[in-house]
Amino acid sequence: LGSGRVDPNGDPNVDPKAADPVRSAVAEAAALGLSALESAGCHDLDGMLRGLSRLLARHELELSRLVLQFHRADGWRRLGYASEAQYARERLGLSRSSLMARRALALRLEKLPRVAEALGAGQIGVEAAVQVVRVAVPSTQAAWVERARQRTIKHLREEVAAALVAVRLSGQADCPPPVD
Repeated sequence: LGSGRVDPNGDPNVDPKAADPVRSAVAEAAALGLSALESAGCHDLDGMLRGLSRLLARHELELSRLVLQFHRADGWRRLGYASEAQYARERLGLSRSSLMARRALALRLEKLPRVAEALGAGQIGVEAAVQVVRVAVPSTQAAWVERARQRTIKHLREEVAAALVAVRLSGQADCPPPVD
């Protein structure tokens, strides 16, 4: 966009267009203003929305992992904050519960690398990943990721709830997703 050559990681020698075509397309649309979006067709808008959604999923994964690492390092205390809630609110603009949800997601994803990979690749969204990590175990994670890719969040949430009930009633440690 002519605003300098800076990569998302802060490297001034990398052209952002080469680093991430979705990010550069979104940045160009933002620079053109709302009028450019108003003249875009539904297919173009859909492409931008889906690209931005994939980017958001990758960023949520990174944020969740950083939150967990920061927690393990006792970062809020080392930086002089009275509590983790104060740090979350003042430095990140997040509630403590939002911070804890991201930390819990990252912790569960450590044991479920296929789910983390799907989230990082934008194959599933954050809400789908949150649902999948509630029920998946290493032996069922691939099946749950595939199920999450096929189902709406509403249906996935219902299936995960049913699977958790089935696990409790059966006493088994895992439950694969339902088969259509």
